[in-house]
Amino acid sequence: MLVARAPTVSEPQWLGVSALAAGAVGVGLLAPVAPQLALAAVLATGFAALAFVNLGAALAVFVLLTFFDRTTGLQSMGLTTPVKLGGAVIAAVWLFRLFDRRTRMRFIFADHPLVAWSAIALVAFAAASMLWATESGAAFSSAFRLLQGVLLLVITYSVVSDRTRLLWVLGAFVAGSLFAAMLGFFGTYSADASVNDARLSGGFDDPNELAAVVVPSLVFCAYGFTALGDRLIRWALVPIAMLLGVVLLRTDSQAGLVALGVALLLALVFSGDLRRRAAVVVGTVVVAGTLFYTLVTAPVAFQTILSPDNTSNRESLWTVAGTMVSDQPLLGVGAGNFSVVEPFYTVRAINLPRVDLISEGELVHNSYLQVLAELGLLGLVAFLGIITSTLVVGVRAVRALKRNGDVEGERLSRAVVIGTAAMLVAYFFATNHYEKQLWLMLGTCVALSSVARSSFVAGRSFRPDQR
Repeated sequence: MLVARAPTVSEPQWLGVSALAAGAVGVGLLAPVAPQLALAAVLATGFAALAFVNLGAALAVFVLLTFFDRTTGLQSMGLTTPVKLGGAVIAAVWLFRLFDRRTRMRFIFADHPLVAWSAIALVAFAAASMLWATESGAAFSSAFRLLQGVLLLVITYSVVSDRTRLLWVLGAFVAGSLFAAMLGFFGTYSADASVNDARLSGGFDDPNELAAVVVPSLVFCAYGFTALGDRLIRWALVPIAMLLGVVLLRTDSQAGLVALGVALLLALVFSGDLRRRAAVVVGTVVVAGTLFYTLVTAPVAFQTILSPDNTSNRESLWTVAGTMVSDQPLLGVGAGNFSVVEPFYTVRAINLPRVDLISEGELVHNSYLQVLAELGLLGLVAFLGIITSTLVVGVRAVRALKRNGDVEGERLSRAVVIGTAAMLVAYFFATNHYEKQLWLMLGTCVALSSVARSSFVAGRSFRPDQR
């Protein structure tokens, strides 16, 4: 006699249902008293349930949310709290699944120990710098921010395990960049009126930071157009890329221009079977850019690079940072302590065109020089170790996907490697080593190895032009 069995429900699904039930009760209690809190509870409950049911989708939502927490206007509205809560929820669910033996979640320490231990070394050294830092509280805060970034890298590697989740993350990144740009078009501009009172800064309050995410998004759009089979999505990327191109021009960012140049150069040498198409695109962009900067906006667009104010700003900051490095070459002045120690260098016998910036405690405006000044050579080696090892893993994954015949995965992976490298170049002109977007992209770059494994197991082999 056959006995029908009731369908089973997995534990993550039960947890998701429980979260929904608990949230519903909370919303019912809060709604009459505090409608705004009730709405926040609805959103938080829904996100928690999503994380338990599909952690990959929740991570994609979180990637989009990270573009909400950099604008002063949004910060004043209290919209950074959801980003922090979202990150905490994802970390909690990830930790739960990591220790659940029934789930097979990849762990970066087992698969890529060089990346993992370089990251741990960076955080540990930053924490240890509290022992010699002038202000130990600033060192602790800096170490904690680095820990959050490293945790994002580790979680992203575990979660982005196949091409579908890779697409979700890249799509959320492009959508976030577009959202940040829209904030700029609706009135969020740079406060630096000495160069151009309409430099677009969007959701980052800084044109260079906006440009640093726009360039990778342009790369994702370009390679996504060649990789994706859905014609609607492919052609939707065209106006998005055009809009992001306008945004990049409106930032007047030297970081963006240099990052775009590096991205174009990498496209020529790292596009595989797309090299001929890449050459056409690169040539078109170079010609169009030359005409634009020659006939339309010269010399405004290059004013941020060539203006004496801009060069004297970085000259002063980089001079002080270099002097700090010569004073403390191995250990640095302590994590987060550049701005603390910086004003003392105004009385040193060094040439500082902008002493006012130094006395105000400005950042270095160079992520790598900032790390070198604060954590010394040892800290910089750890930071560069993370970057180098992640890019190496990404390049190897591209080769593996090519061997597997997974054209879509290969092209998307090339976009990730090129976009990540372009972002890292842009950070040479800004202090952004704490940014969530950086650590999310580094984690995605390492996760390309998981995408390659899943492609090999699935045995997928197709080409977009054969559909």
